[in-house]
Amino acid sequence: MKEEELLSLIKAFVSGNDVGIEAANRMEMLLDDSFPDDDYLQETIEMLACYRPEGGREVLGIESIRRRLMGIGTYLQDKNHA
Repeated sequence: MKEEELLSLIKAFVSGNDVGIEAANRMEMLLDDSFPDDDYLQETIEMLACYRPEGGREVLGIESIRRRLMGIGTYLQDKNHA
């Protein structure tokens, strides 16, 4: 199931086990495929698109993405129970 894979990727990113660009790209794809009409998750996709592990002036680094992803699991659970 896509949501299980997504939650696994989020957990790995937040814990620091997998903060690679490939994981971010996969999360982008899963979020976009699963939630094309959700504004909050679409903003998250935009953030992931600007992610580079090394950070920089015009990109988002690990901590910015980690903070955003920390609430996504709860958001998705709440969304499923609504």
